[in-house]
Amino acid sequence: MIRVYVAGKYSADNVLDVLKNIGHGRKVCAELFALGFAPFCPWHDADFIIQNPSGSFDVNLFYDYSISWLAVSNVMLVISGTKDSTGVQNEIQYCKYHDIPIVYSIEELVTGKWLLQKQDLPNKTSKEYDQLKELTLTIWKLFYREDSPNFKPFDNILGLISQIDNMVTGLTRQQEI
Repeated sequence: MIRVYVAGKYSADNVLDVLKNIGHGRKVCAELFALGFAPFCPWHDADFIIQNPSGSFDVNLFYDYSISWLAVSNVMLVISGTKDSTGVQNEIQYCKYHDIPIVYSIEELVTGKWLLQKQDLPNKTSKEYDQLKELTLTIWKLFYREDSPNFKPFDNILGLISQIDNMVTGLTRQQEI
């Protein structure tokens, strides 16, 4: 599965907005999971405190924990409207420094074009090719298996990206109808 670190607002100046941020973040992560991704959901951190209210937690512990997951993620998704968050800005800088691709929408994530953010175009034997092929097959299984039972993924990165783009465009057109 493709590991997606999901970045977005958590903190706020009142408890209601914190809860809204948690709910929104968890909803996005659930959508990614349903699409076949392996999302890291920082908003589940709240459960560590809720389940252990007498624990002695430090905010830096949570930052370090999150960055540990970001370090092993394949890509980071920044939730819409949260780019101005200090935490998100730190995560963006981390990704840029460590060459972790960043996307700003689920559609951008699903197309797989983020793989092209890497310096060198991956070849058929690369981890990136395998991940993109897995993404292509996941989209096909979820949305096109019955209509296209003989589908075969292309054997190169640009071909896979083209297939993903075509499938996502088809899904977008279905929603418009």
